[in-house]
Amino acid sequence: MAKRTKKVGIVGKYGTRYGASLRKMVKKMEVTQHSKYTCVFCGKESMKRTCVGIWKCSKCNKCVAGGAYVYSTTAAATVRSTIRRLRELKDDYLTFPEYRELPVNEAMGAVAESKDDATSVTGRPLIQMFISVVVMLLVAVSWAMSTQFSKSAMTYKQEYFDAAYFMVWFSTLFMTSCYPVYLLYAVAIRRGDFEKVHSEASKIFGKHGFTYLGFLWRECLFLFLWMGANYAYSRALGQKITASVASSIMSCNTAIICVLGWFVLKDRVRFSQILSVAFAIGGVVVISLDKEFAGDALGIGLAIFSTVMAACYKVLFKRVNGDASLGQVSLFMTGLGLMNTTLNLIPTAALYFTGVETIVWEYVPWGPLIGSALLGLVFNFLINFGIALLHPLIISIGMLLGLPLSAAYDILFRDMTATPKFLTGASLILLSFLLIILPFEEFVKSCRRHTETDTAETEEPVRTVAA
Repeated sequence: MAKRTKKVGIVGKYGTRYGASLRKMVKKMEVTQHSKYTCVFCGKESMKRTCVGIWKCSKCNKCVAGGAYVYSTTAAATVRSTIRRLRELKDDYLTFPEYRELPVNEAMGAVAESKDDATSVTGRPLIQMFISVVVMLLVAVSWAMSTQFSKSAMTYKQEYFDAAYFMVWFSTLFMTSCYPVYLLYAVAIRRGDFEKVHSEASKIFGKHGFTYLGFLWRECLFLFLWMGANYAYSRALGQKITASVASSIMSCNTAIICVLGWFVLKDRVRFSQILSVAFAIGGVVVISLDKEFAGDALGIGLAIFSTVMAACYKVLFKRVNGDASLGQVSLFMTGLGLMNTTLNLIPTAALYFTGVETIVWEYVPWGPLIGSALLGLVFNFLINFGIALLHPLIISIGMLLGLPLSAAYDILFRDMTATPKFLTGASLILLSFLLIILPFEEFVKSCRRHTETDTAETEEPVRTVAA
């Protein structure tokens, strides 16, 4: 007997496992026939039904299928975070009011233009592909070169400049520009209303918007994790390990995020994730045995500590802030930069005046410092905007490309030799990274489903003939 499933709001075919939680989540987001509909792309109440299951915005000419992006005005503020939550559910189909059995990648990701713009859409896949390739290359270059600049700053005349905390504080100052750039994009380019945009972004500090208490405890908590991860990473670069080794170890944070997600976020344990964790641990162990690329045990330990702190930052951010929108993340990063400018100035000055960190201002390597800060800012911009506007997989592939780029820089410009241990360890870490970012289990599910469908279609004519 076929398993019965419940229809939950606009979403169906989830059965009893997700029924209760989804009913609460989508109760306030159901399509109501008596109200105007808000387009989540332009924010205008201009969505109209053009044919069965197809809705079109008269302002921005975006079309969507089956009400996937069409909600009442009161629910438009939470639509993006809920859609991200629905994407995380690992079922194969969603059911909408007018579309039955619509695949996830078509319902959630494919936003088609209207028929009036058919002539302008013909070249859009090529443009999208070109933009994705450019973003991937920029992510790879910014990540690899920011690490190389940090390495140069930390190893340049250490008797005159040995100040990892000051370097992290200086780089974090640039994060204050995140929210102004987002406002320029949302208000000036997308023609959004400033009050609505800012009100939606302020919810990162609480349901009621900006409050001093919500701002302080969130920013202080994550500033501590941010400084811990970046300080340990910068201090590791000052030891006798190469930038490519530090980058390879840092890429293992995806595996650590999976482990923390099992306990903190109650994520489902997957076989591919277990393999990824095993490969990541094996890769770090093999690289640590290489005396040429990783000749310092303290540097390896600091890089591992930095990786753990970075993973804690990401998991706790997900736990505390949930599925934050692009504007909310940008406002949060600007707040982080402001807290760093004021509050974090105290330990920076204390380390300098007590002599713990050495800074001779005439010999400060401002070139590598500014280069590392700017490239780090570009990297964070690309992560935030790339995930929101393109796809998280594009950012992950860009980070993956940054590892061989950093290794090539070490070999060409730092006179390093690619040893078998380094290549083996880096390959294990790359394999661990691939197991996390690529949906192998979903691919196997899809193959099984298509196989069962083909088998059923083949058996049906046989039954008819037999009858």
